Parts: sequence; C-alpha cells; structure tokens
Amino acid sequence: MSTDLLQSATATLAQQLKTHASRSVRYRRGQTVLVIQAVVGRTQIELSDELGAVQVQWTDRDFLISAEDLVINGQRSKPQAGDRIEDGNQLYEVLVLAGEPQWRYCDPYGLTMRIHTKLVAVT
Repeated sequence: MSTDLLQSATATLAQQLKTHASRSVRYRRGQTVLVIQAVVGRTQIELSDELGAVQVQWTDRDFLISAEDLVINGQRSKPQAGDRIEDGNQLYEVLVLAGEPQWRYCDPYGLTMRIHTKLVAVT
C-alpha cells in the first residue's frame, strides 16, 4: 500500500500552521459554543457591474480552521451563514460573498476550511 506523500505533507503543514500561527476563538451556532484554534486571514474579491467596472472588496476577516474541529452536536459540520465567531472583543458573522460561498476548503484533501466573515460588533 502506497502513501500519498502530498496528502501527508499537507496534513503536517496544516498541523504546524494550527500549532504556531493560530489563536483560540469561540465559534457559535445557536446555543452551541466551541472553543477552537483559528488562523486569521482575509480574502480579496473582485466584483464587476453591468458596465464592466471592477470593484475590489475584502472580507472583514477570514478564519482558517481544521475541518475536524468543527463538531456540532457530535457530528462534523460545515460553516453556515449566520454562525458567529468571537475573536477577543470582536464578533464576526459568517456570510455569503458575492459569487462565492461562505466557506471553502483550503486544500484538496478537505483538511482546512476558510470561513468568510463580517464584523458585526465590538464589545
């Protein structure tokens, strides 16, 4: 049986990123709250209107999390629009971007998810 070296290397790099570049955040869906490790990022989005003018926008914040960490009610889950992520004193809401879903996998093996959010409150 052969081992997929690229998949193994991807898993190792994802674990190193989580270990050395992440911080604890609170992921909320309804009454469920998870404390998970997340790496902070942003996504650039280019939108064009009917005249062809291009507007560049950024997400307020993306959170990269291990897919295996998002377990809600005992089952692995996927981010949903309306879920909330608390990062320190800032509250973000998962949102659908124009032309793009609210999350996507960061790798071909589904190990890490990139979740797009918008800042909704500062306490």
